[in-house]
Amino acid sequence: MNHTTASNHSSYEKYTIICSGAIHVIPLCNECKVSIYVATLLIILLIIPTVFLNLIAFVVIVKTKKLCTPSNVLIASTAVCDFLSAIISMPLWILTWLFGLQKNHYCVIYLSAVFASHVLSFLSFLLVNIISLDRYLALFKPFFYKHRVSGNLIYYVPTMVALSFVVLILNVASFLTPEKQLIQDIILVSLPPFMLHGVYSHFKILYKVKNISRKNTRKRSISNCSLPTSNSENKNNFTLSTVSCSINSNAVICSVFHKKKCSHFELPSEMKNNKEKLKQINISYLTFFLLVSLYLCYTPYVIVTATWRINPSIKKDQWIHVAYMWSYPMICIKSLVNPILYCYRVRLIKEQVKRQILKIKMCNN
Repeated sequence: MNHTTASNHSSYEKYTIICSGAIHVIPLCNECKVSIYVATLLIILLIIPTVFLNLIAFVVIVKTKKLCTPSNVLIASTAVCDFLSAIISMPLWILTWLFGLQKNHYCVIYLSAVFASHVLSFLSFLLVNIISLDRYLALFKPFFYKHRVSGNLIYYVPTMVALSFVVLILNVASFLTPEKQLIQDIILVSLPPFMLHGVYSHFKILYKVKNISRKNTRKRSISNCSLPTSNSENKNNFTLSTVSCSINSNAVICSVFHKKKCSHFELPSEMKNNKEKLKQINISYLTFFLLVSLYLCYTPYVIVTATWRINPSIKKDQWIHVAYMWSYPMICIKSLVNPILYCYRVRLIKEQVKRQILKIKMCNN
């Protein structure tokens, strides 16, 4: 049964939306209204750049052959989730809040907003954690990664399809429970372990990355200063310094003095390995920043929802509902930060994005 109630509590006025067991409370005090309007404005400002940057990131990864790797397939999938979030769930929540502030609502809009935001946000969260797992395998299981993962572009596709299916089923089933408790409980139970595992994995990854960087620096500093055994080695290891000649009664004696040139010469195979290591290091830093932004943006939602579960009486406070509404714009910020990090940390993506932007400017001119 779908209905709405506008109720007055002893301390504040509120508008309650009740649709198919899903309940959403919008406080109507003047300060609350201002706060909700500001949150709505923030989401409106996020939509266009989020759509543009995620679309560009996806197109660049798909069209650039060098970027077609399992890691980048995961990044492209995350970009799709964030893009869909910007064009579906963000506008739906804006409409829900604006109608609610006018003491009105449409259950189709509200339920669609709840469903889309939970599916896309949770799926994006899981994909970023799979990217973290990919980095872990690349650095700690290099043999397995090289032979099983890196050469198989669709290695993670079955996992992503299965996750999408599970998330959809859980969200549909959550509407059969009071106040969507099923999906909220699943999020509350799954997020902390994922967060802790991600932090632990990335501390190990960053420690490994530091060791690799230190070894590369040490290799470059080691000098190849042994005596030459052939003409080619002589050319590589020595430079002509001075030539001095002396004349005696029998002959002219000239002495050639060589100065040692200490340098490290990389073989083609070493250069290739170093480039690959550098690439893995850059992607590892990218996933670290992705996780940090993800956890920062999801923390307010986790705190508010957990507080509700621990102390249900706190729902009588109007500002807890305002805080819950503000937790969604924080999640939306993550959808914008992700493509910015892709463009900032991955050189090829950055170059291709610049080319695409130049093409768009040339077409407009």
